Amino acid sequence: MSDEQVTDLLERAVAEVPPALLQAPHAGIRRRIRRRRIARSGAVVAAALAVLAGFAAAPTGGAPDVPTGGPAAPTGRAWVPQVPWDVARIDRSGTRITVYAAPLPGKCVERDPADDRVEWADNRITLHLAGSYAGCGDDSQPASRTFELPQAVGGRGIVDGREPLEPRVLVRAADLPDLAAGGWTELPAVRLHSVLVWRFTRLGGPDLALRAYRLSPGVTLSEPDHTLRLGSRTAAVYDRPGDRSAGWWSDDHQVWYTITVVDPAIGKSGFDAVLRGMTWA
Repeated sequence: MSDEQVTDLLERAVAEVPPALLQAPHAGIRRRIRRRRIARSGAVVAAALAVLAGFAAAPTGGAPDVPTGGPAAPTGRAWVPQVPWDVARIDRSGTRITVYAAPLPGKCVERDPADDRVEWADNRITLHLAGSYAGCGDDSQPASRTFELPQAVGGRGIVDGREPLEPRVLVRAADLPDLAAGGWTELPAVRLHSVLVWRFTRLGGPDLALRAYRLSPGVTLSEPDHTLRLGSRTAAVYDRPGDRSAGWWSDDHQVWYTITVVDPAIGKSGFDAVLRGMTWA
């Protein structure tokens, strides 16, 4: 199956995702942009007042010493623009983390990988993604960066360097079936309806789509058609013609995963067999 065919089937497979799960944080992003603009405006006003005060207090024969340039950089580094990331994917060893830049409708990220960096602390790891937003014709292709760590993440938190107080989706391989062991090959991720989708294909099929959501407290999930015990997990299986998917919680109950079969010919029993045939922890 070609890459274009897989993407087309994915579009149809995710068409009926519950609206509560499709809401990208556009409002939050806009609020943060407004806060930054207000903060910058306040900084400009404060700087202007400081300049006027400096002129008033400066001796007649000299000019005031007015600081110039961008915001002060941590640890003496030159300041570089950064973009927020909204999803981090941690591999089974815990030493590789791939982060995906947060989306903005109609915008793509112009990356500057040389200025990416990692900051370590006893209880957290902060990942900085350098780049800026620019207009583009196809915003479905996510910008990402894989960081190689000198030691496993362990119990440390993972923090976005651009917006350290904002919660992020942390996808841990330990929560997922080992699809490579089942013969699936991963294709480049895409964003559909602003949701990040990881795609997997294998000879003879079926192709799969994996998504992860950090759900707001109180969100009610729809009743599944049935459940399956898969390894140490219980998956909720949704059996709808042309849209067969299964969902389960992460170990910490912070992330809801769904996997969808991208093949309308797969029936209920066939999908259950595919799920049971995967390697689950």
